[in-house]
Amino acid sequence: MLPKKPPDEQFSHSETADSGLIVHCGLRAPQKDSICDELHAHLLVMPDNSCEAEFCWRVSDGSIKTLWLEGRRVIFIPKNTPYEIIWKKTAAFVRMALSDAFIFGDAAIQKQLVSVQIRHEWQLASEEQLLHFLFKKFTEQCRHIEFPNTSRYVEKASYLYAVDALKILAANEIVSSSGLTFPRLKKVLAYVDQNLSERIYVADLAREAGMCAQYFTKLFKVSTGLTPHRYIYTKRVERAQELLDEKKMRVADVAAAVGFCDESYLWHSLKQFFAEEKQEARISPEKQ
Repeated sequence: MLPKKPPDEQFSHSETADSGLIVHCGLRAPQKDSICDELHAHLLVMPDNSCEAEFCWRVSDGSIKTLWLEGRRVIFIPKNTPYEIIWKKTAAFVRMALSDAFIFGDAAIQKQLVSVQIRHEWQLASEEQLLHFLFKKFTEQCRHIEFPNTSRYVEKASYLYAVDALKILAANEIVSSSGLTFPRLKKVLAYVDQNLSERIYVADLAREAGMCAQYFTKLFKVSTGLTPHRYIYTKRVERAQELLDEKKMRVADVAAAVGFCDESYLWHSLKQFFAEEKQEARISPEKQ
């Protein structure tokens, strides 16, 4: 059952209270969080690619919606909205509690952000590259502390992140709804992870979910925010970046491992994905 109010100890920190932002961060162990904050909206950042969690929230008509979250996500939750997160794995996590003054300083944000908003990291990073940089820093910092905690670095980074993220979310508000059931979605995502080096067809994914391709595509997009094709492409790029960062494989081998036809297409995909010249420089042949 979703909570009617937050636990008393949840939001007692005051380090950034003057700015209207309260930050908790660290490694979140597998457990259930049940929250309804009557005073603050929440901006949740899941910067770990290994994150797995089930997210439930109550909408204005009283019904409850559920989504399975995997990988890097950002969630905005208006104040007085009951929600639960059931963590399946230990993962980095940043929770920002935002005062009315922080959110409503911008009239456009006040008007637009009236419902729960869920995005992939890349959807925000494609609008503002700084958010991609801060996402990586959140992951690095959170791995050194246990949730709920904080650090001066994460607090300052959170302020920058929240300002830009709220503007992007307000400009592109989406009504979130339920999609594939957790067991079906998990089976499909596992299939994608296990077959990145091969061609993956929507029909294959629909078969894993036990439904027709057209209906599957609709529910998959509701669950992940992406079409099946875009999700597969995103996973290929993310996995390629991880392998390149490890510097244990030749670029040609990385391309083959994630299903790209050659090195040129890999470089093109990474540059296009992040839309920044520095991303291409980071993976150029001279650095391999």
